[in-house]
Amino acid sequence: MRKLSHIIFIVLVFTLILSLTGTFSCKKETERIMKVLIDSIGGIFFTSANAYGSIIDIGQGVEQHGHCWSSSTSPTLENCGENRTQLGKADRPRQFSSHLSPLSPNIEYHVRAYVKNGEAIVYSKDMIFGTMAAALPGVITGAVIEFLMRSAVVEAEIVNIGEGTEVIIEHGHCWSSETSTPTIENDKTTLGERSSTGMFTSEFGDLTRGTLYYVRAYATNISGTAYGETVTFTTTNFPSVATAYVTEITTNSAIIGGTILDEGGKPILAKGICWSPNPDPDLTDNHTDEGSGPNAFESIIPELLPGTQYHARAYATNINGTGYGDNFPFTTESFVCGTRFTDERDGKSYLTVQIGDQCWMAQNLNHGMSINSSTSQTDNQIIEKYCYDNDKGNCDLYGGIYQWDELMQYTTMESTKGVCPDGWHVPSDYEWKVLEMSQGMSQESADSAGWRGTDEGGKLKATGTSFWNSPNEGATNTSIFTALPSGMSWEDGSFSGMGESAVFWTSTLFVVDTHVLYRYLHYNSSKISRLDGS
Repeated sequence: MRKLSHIIFIVLVFTLILSLTGTFSCKKETERIMKVLIDSIGGIFFTSANAYGSIIDIGQGVEQHGHCWSSSTSPTLENCGENRTQLGKADRPRQFSSHLSPLSPNIEYHVRAYVKNGEAIVYSKDMIFGTMAAALPGVITGAVIEFLMRSAVVEAEIVNIGEGTEVIIEHGHCWSSETSTPTIENDKTTLGERSSTGMFTSEFGDLTRGTLYYVRAYATNISGTAYGETVTFTTTNFPSVATAYVTEITTNSAIIGGTILDEGGKPILAKGICWSPNPDPDLTDNHTDEGSGPNAFESIIPELLPGTQYHARAYATNINGTGYGDNFPFTTESFVCGTRFTDERDGKSYLTVQIGDQCWMAQNLNHGMSINSSTSQTDNQIIEKYCYDNDKGNCDLYGGIYQWDELMQYTTMESTKGVCPDGWHVPSDYEWKVLEMSQGMSQESADSAGWRGTDEGGKLKATGTSFWNSPNEGATNTSIFTALPSGMSWEDGSFSGMGESAVFWTSTLFVVDTHVLYRYLHYNSSKISRLDGS
């Protein structure tokens, strides 16, 4: 009996377990999706801001997250370029922040937070903020330091580049003749970018003569353009003149014409030609004065050097100033030594001769006004000469006789032009030595005083006794110098030596202000004497 009861208990327990077991069904798992929010924008400044965001769900994982921004709506990683932050992976939901830089002042920006996993990118909503507005630059219009007929130069100073910006984008001056407040929409200079304060200068041209202009300095930064105060100037209205022609060019002169094109609103006070070996000559150079008035004019340009390029310009002056014509270059004719030379001052011509490397006149100079030998030659702006025995016919044959100061035209500068024609000068003692040594004289003899050499004097003298007294010792004139016995004058007004001697001044002082070196040829000697006299 007891055994049967135990079996019944087991059956009852098993039956109870079966009765407590029920049915159930499986549910499919939901896929987790990345979620990100943009919380706020803070720390907004001129060129930067801070953006805050939150990752709500990382989904299957976040490989990259951050913010992207643009001035356009709903920026994406594809269109925001470098305007993004990349804060790396995220393994759990979290808050994060990004520093947005560089930004531009006074600009509205759109920002979105993002999370990225593989090709999947999720963005937050678009949040908008604006950067602080930078200040305009500070600029002062300076002085008008130069204004001419068609141009001007004006100063200015940038005193600050504007808070919130680091660079001036453009600066310069703007000007107008029609409005007193010119802007960059008018004529302007563009001097480019700069990152510092300080002075600057604009030069501008193509202006209208005699016109009032208004000028303002300007400087532009990211916030806009600031202007300095207005300054004014009036372009000058100088005469307008043309260099008309250059003609009759010789070895030492030319004729140049000028034409007045416009008086410049005021009468012409002076006009003429400026010339110089350098381009663009002006009134500080050599110039003629052809009087006043608007008529065309012509100038003879004297005292030029042979074979030399010169530059000439016509000029005309009114009360406002001087206007110049175009620069006109010309070259004088080259002089060929050994040909006949004409002195443009009086039309007299002279034979010339090449002796070694030097070119000499082969006739004595005969220029100036003949005066009586009882009167001293003086510094009176007139070249004066004596004629032997006060006979002008002797000047025509033998040349003029000159006191040394008159010959030098009252300077002591060696090799000066003196009374010589343009392009010629009074030879120095050294140049005489070169002449003598070219005829065979030694250096030692040339440097000595008194009678020197052997036959060098004979090589300089005209041959025969038509001019020189007999025996005209050693005269061969192989140099073609053709010295004639023109004699000399004395302080008492008397003359001596015609037919016997020739005396040639040098331009070299021997004793300062008292004695001068000269050369002496004589009919009774073939040598040359080197002496000094008062």
